[in-house]
Amino acid sequence: MDRFPVLRGIGLLLKMLAVLVLVLGVLGGLLLTSRNGGLFASLIPIVGAISYAIGLWAFAEIIGVLLAIEVNTRRS
Repeated sequence: MDRFPVLRGIGLLLKMLAVLVLVLGVLGGLLLTSRNGGLFASLIPIVGAISYAIGLWAFAEIIGVLLAIEVNTRRS
């Protein structure tokens, strides 16, 4: 029996949002490169999207770790 289905769902949604942010951020940065022609102008949104996506993914993993700790604590 799954004790915290909402938290597992939130973790999954955060991971999906992280992938979406990463893809859209990289595509947006590449579009800036093609429009403005500047590599530096495209690096700022790409680096921002990568760091934001990593943060979202890490928060989802923290939720997963806390749920695993709960399961292991309950078993002992």
